[in-house]
Amino acid sequence: MFGGHVGYNFDLDRTALGLQASLPMSRAVSFYPSFDYYPVTGQTYWGLNLDLALRPPVLPFYVAAGVNFLHPELTGVSETSTHLNLVGGLEFQTRRFRPYAEARFFVGDKTTFQFVGGANIPLM
Repeated sequence: MFGGHVGYNFDLDRTALGLQASLPMSRAVSFYPSFDYYPVTGQTYWGLNLDLALRPPVLPFYVAAGVNFLHPELTGVSETSTHLNLVGGLEFQTRRFRPYAEARFFVGDKTTFQFVGGANIPLM
């Protein structure tokens, strides 16, 4: 699956625009990479998430954990920080796409909380 999302990072006080994919590794486990861009005038702020998701086959929820790379570049100075990701979400199936909502904690020296909603399109 592949899709897009929009949300809000409460601790950064910024809107999040992003893309994600879900690549199955088994019936219940998938590799779940995602990218978030935080639009700020005159600045570059993005995050890359590399997670493993557990999706019980008959339930609409999922949980995931992995690593987050948060990269702010402010006035020419950039510093990437690494965090642990903890994710919980709900995903619903329709005929053509799968809408979802998720909460994500980035745990580390700059702990943040983010909520996003979006939709995935099955590729097969």
